[in-house]
Parts: sequence; structure tokens; C-alpha cells
Amino acid sequence: MIKKYGYGYYFKRIHLDLEKCIHKDLSVYDLTKSQYDILEYLSRNPKSSVCQKDLQEYFHLSNATINGTVKRLEQKGFIHRLQCENDKRIVHIVKTEKAEQFSTLIYSNVKAVEEKMVQGLSPEQKEELFQLLDLVLTNIEMEES
Repeated sequence: MIKKYGYGYYFKRIHLDLEKCIHKDLSVYDLTKSQYDILEYLSRNPKSSVCQKDLQEYFHLSNATINGTVKRLEQKGFIHRLQCENDKRIVHIVKTEKAEQFSTLIYSNVKAVEEKMVQGLSPEQKEELFQLLDLVLTNIEMEES
């Protein structure tokens, strides 16, 4: 196979095209991809108490970025922010009923975009792709440390 571009080019193009497709689908719900990512994180962690610091660490984003995204989700009625009674610096984030109603529908739209991305790959190839991407991510994270 002839390599036309470096790995970074492909990762960047895939990221941009994926974001573009997902943004188009989410705009119907007045959501951005970043806002969806937070709602999806909250759905995957329903039993645990989630605070803004958890989101910062998980998404590798600054407090200001997370705070702005969370604030917009709250304004749109998708979440509530609750201050910890023992420590006012800690803010817990809870999904609203509106978020619960939209979660399944929104998730299915995003999942369809992801399925389109890997169409034509066998189950074995999909598994190998996950393993390779996980290794690439691990390598990058080790470099950051």
C-alpha cells in the first residue's frame, strides 16, 4: 500500500469528518458534540456522583471549557448543577428528565454515524481496529506523562 499521508493526517480527517456528521445530527436537538459527550458520560456513570473535576480529567479539558459547556447544558435544561453541602467548591452534575428522554434517540444517531465509519469491516477487523486505536492512545498518553 502506498502511503499518501502521515498517520496524523488520517486521524485529523477522520476526527473532523466524524465531528461534522455528528454535529449535523445533534443540531436538531440544539446540542453540540461536546455537550453530547458530557451527557453520554453521565449516562455511563449513573450510579456515581459526577462532578466537574471528573469531566475535566476524563476529557482532558480545562475547568473553563468544562464549565462553559456544563453551563450551556444547564441553560438548555439537560442537566442540573448541585453544590456539595460539605464543600461549596464541588459541583455535582445530574441529568434532567429532558436529557433522559433524548438520550436513547441521540445515542442511536451517534451510533449510526460510528457504524457508517466502519461499514465494510468484518467483526474481526473492527476488533483489531479497537485494539490498534487503544494502543495508539496508550502510546500518546505515555508520551504526555
